[in-house]
Amino acid sequence: MPQFYVCSNKPLTPGSVVRPETAFYRRGRAILDAGRSGPARSMAVSAAETIVGASAIGAIREYSPRAPLRPANIYVYRAELSPFHVGPLALVEALDRGDFSPFTVERLREEYWAPTMPWHLNEVLGDSATILCEVPSSSERDRYMLQWVEFNRDREQVRALLK
Repeated sequence: MPQFYVCSNKPLTPGSVVRPETAFYRRGRAILDAGRSGPARSMAVSAAETIVGASAIGAIREYSPRAPLRPANIYVYRAELSPFHVGPLALVEALDRGDFSPFTVERLREEYWAPTMPWHLNEVLGDSATILCEVPSSSERDRYMLQWVEFNRDREQVRALLK
């Protein structure tokens, strides 16, 4: 089974199985799954292909302007996962925030399930993930570049899709 990286805001035990959670991007998941016949985004575990990607995804999910994330809150694990899709996280975030018009929803949905543009930060979806071991989170510098520079480029691409 292929190995990827899962990020959590709490400690996980090697050998444990991570199942889908509905806490992140609820609205985006429902929109992405609407009318879909294949595996559902709402019933997936999200992972990343790299430690930096998993660290950035965790930081993005945990960030709040009122309570900035402390690096100690990010736990990254190498995990086994059978992926069924790789999609751009910026599209999920935009759909969850409601940054779209009813006329562009289908365009965003299509780009998520069949990406045609290069994206900097992708999530890897699987039915579940088995935790193998904890790995050190990426450096703040590397995470910063992906979270605030490259991910913001992805957000700009989303805005371009909305025009």
